[in-house]
Amino acid sequence: MALLQRGLLVMATAGALAIPAYMPDNSVSIAPKSTDRAVAQGDSAAYDTNAIEFYLDADTQAWIRPGLNVAIGAVTNFAPGLKPTVALTITDDLKQGLDITGGTTPGVISLRFVPATWDAANRTYRDLITASGNPSRDNAGTWTDLGGGKYTYTFSLALQATGWDAATPATLAVVGSRNLTDIIGKNYYVNQWKDFVPSTGADATGKVWAATTNTMCTNCHDPLTFTGSNWPHGGNYRSIRTCVLCHNKSNMSTAALAEFNGQVFFHQIHAGLNEFPGPEITYPQEKNNCDGCHDPKAPQGATWNMFPGMKACGSCHVTVDFAKHAGGQTDDAKCASCHVPDSGKEWDISVTGAHVLEYMSTQSNGYVSSIVSVSNVKVGQSPTIVLKVVDKKGAKVDPTKLGTCSPMFAGPTADYGAGTWLPVPPATTATKGYTREDARTKGVYDATAGTLTYTFAGKIPTDLKGSVGFTLDLRNNIILYKADGTVRNAAFRDAAQNPFYYASLGTSTVVPRRTSVTIAQCNKCHDRLAGHGGQRLQTQECVMCHNPMVAAGTESVDMKRMVHRIHTGEELTQPYFTFNEVTYPGDRRNCVTCHSSTGFYLSTDPTRLSTPTPTDYFTPQGPTTAACLGCHDAKAFAAHAYLNTAPFGEACQACHGAGNEWGVDKVHAR
Repeated sequence: MALLQRGLLVMATAGALAIPAYMPDNSVSIAPKSTDRAVAQGDSAAYDTNAIEFYLDADTQAWIRPGLNVAIGAVTNFAPGLKPTVALTITDDLKQGLDITGGTTPGVISLRFVPATWDAANRTYRDLITASGNPSRDNAGTWTDLGGGKYTYTFSLALQATGWDAATPATLAVVGSRNLTDIIGKNYYVNQWKDFVPSTGADATGKVWAATTNTMCTNCHDPLTFTGSNWPHGGNYRSIRTCVLCHNKSNMSTAALAEFNGQVFFHQIHAGLNEFPGPEITYPQEKNNCDGCHDPKAPQGATWNMFPGMKACGSCHVTVDFAKHAGGQTDDAKCASCHVPDSGKEWDISVTGAHVLEYMSTQSNGYVSSIVSVSNVKVGQSPTIVLKVVDKKGAKVDPTKLGTCSPMFAGPTADYGAGTWLPVPPATTATKGYTREDARTKGVYDATAGTLTYTFAGKIPTDLKGSVGFTLDLRNNIILYKADGTVRNAAFRDAAQNPFYYASLGTSTVVPRRTSVTIAQCNKCHDRLAGHGGQRLQTQECVMCHNPMVAAGTESVDMKRMVHRIHTGEELTQPYFTFNEVTYPGDRRNCVTCHSSTGFYLSTDPTRLSTPTPTDYFTPQGPTTAACLGCHDAKAFAAHAYLNTAPFGEACQACHGAGNEWGVDKVHAR
């Protein structure tokens, strides 16, 4: 057993060496993705490849018994002035009982209990335990082991004796962890709830808080957890359902706690207006995108626009002086009389109308562009592209009349940037790996067919091989008006999604650009990632320009280096433009947050290009090195990569390739 533990510790330590310097959290909840039988057999297929368990053999899985699951049974004595007793079943992923002491099964289990009653009239919880004047939880009570993972827990503290009725719905949260850090380098966490009517024990599902879902939080937060010296919760609270049990106006009612009322706190930390706790917040989307956090599919997901008030609204609209607002406002009683939920208009004083995102405005033309065909796609030739544009009603649009109609081609798709690209005049951008031109002047529009034909001035380099890609930037500046007829935005860039067309330079099969990242993954957190004036909306276009050969000044803006460095942000050891203050809310070990399922695996393609990195410790860097040192930017990692780079290529694949002992998938496993 000692040797087994030592081997696991070595694996965990080695994995830690290979992950970014900053780990938002070293432990996450893991659930099996397959069957209980697979877990019983130690089948790695029962877990995702980004889970440590995937790489454990059957004997190790059988000993560790991965997972932590809590089922809440009957709750008795849940009444004013009494100490409740809770029946619990605590199991692993195989649904077999666990020993909370860590004696017969590995890992001590520590749980805490948060009881609260639901005030439907005020749409808020009231915590039922008060310790030292603060909303609190119970974790020092009496445990009774009934065997087989079944327990009862009796509170050490009595519930508040007055001010609440046991006949109203309540929620009991059971929150905690199973500590396996010393064995596999991680903990298991659980946040479980029971919604019930205390006086009868009746189920109260759907009768308590349901304003959003945790999925909305974990679109950015991976996982939703708060650890470190600035956060008081130790990583145990991992769901917005748990957060709201304490962070509400009923519990955070004193002057000292008022800023932690969720109506204020949650808004202000995402608006970057609250300095507690720790670093400045980097919020990656428009702050008026209320549906970015409030899930419209949740049972109470639309309530954000139904109950305007000084706390919630004033937490973002900090310049509003409520003492003077509407003749002097002292409470929220009349807010909704002016600020109705939704008037159906844009940018008026209705709550929904005031928060309309410009790109979703009904005033937008909703352009849809497509590439009908491309010809003359041979080395030394100037390609001819045929484009078509319609508006959201399907009406034909002459793109020569718009603010931008700029087709672009780049190559080769294996790794944009190869070939000898020369500047060509005028109104043309020609640089390493791509050419972007203005088609409005020399393009020929066929009004009958609704197509624009344009022949590039740029030529395909004679030393280029493989396939090339074509795309289009298309937008028009329009005026957006408020409901009262005044101007909201005098120059909104109304843009179309970028279309793509791939073609072979010879008779070989067309090879589209690989899909390493999809814009849908970016937009889970960014909502609408729109670069360079809001007209570049697809990651497949981003990589055309941000290729290994392109720099801004002396700094590389190769996509694989740039994006990793931006998201490493404040944890960078070297400067990278102005991005060293970026705060990333996820765990950067989870590559599939951004990448496709295999998009982060090391490439064995010999045609991939090295990236000039004159501002880094050495230059150039091979394609794998440039990506990995994007996050691992410290000198020690650069030295490791440098020593493993030969004049004819990198050695990364030998150790860090998929399936190897130090494979990227394994060392990033959580």
